[in-house]
Amino acid sequence: MNEDILIPTVIISGGAFISVILYLFLLKISNKMLRMFQLYPESQDVLKLSLRFISSFICIMIFLIFLRKGLKIIGLDFTVDVIENIILGSGKYFSAFLIVFGGFYISKKINEKIKGINTGVRQYLYFLSNLVINTAFILTALTVIGINITVFVQVYKIILLTLGITLSLIIGIPLGIYFSNKINKKKRKAKVNKKKP
Repeated sequence: MNEDILIPTVIISGGAFISVILYLFLLKISNKMLRMFQLYPESQDVLKLSLRFISSFICIMIFLIFLRKGLKIIGLDFTVDVIENIILGSGKYFSAFLIVFGGFYISKKINEKIKGINTGVRQYLYFLSNLVINTAFILTALTVIGINITVFVQVYKIILLTLGITLSLIIGIPLGIYFSNKINKKKRKAKVNKKKP
């Protein structure tokens, strides 16, 4: 009996060992990627979380492949089917990772373009571009995975509406005051010109 369990135990233990080593290697690579992108702090946290999630996911998939092999040797076929379904669905998750990664890359490129703008609202533009772009790509990734995002889309619409109103107030109020002062100065000049003759 012990000899029948020895080979599957070695296979499963080897899978766990390989997964842990690979996880540590992927963490090292993800830290290099984070330094390479130099993102806005909020975006960097989200990318760090995404990379750790994906690293964990890849390592879990590798462990599940070894677990499947070990369970098949023992003869537990009902668990093998469950593990096979998990492994077959992993393509969706990797696609979602690529979408999120692409979104952060696009966000980085847009932020590089914003750096050239010399205005007082540059920080606001950084925040706005990061929020809009990263959220759109994250919502797309959730859709690829198969999560119903109707609620998230509605919240996203509310956030965008709020940001739009805020932006219009930030721009509109100073413009209104500026034009109001110009109009008042012209009216005063017209009154002064009428009194002179």
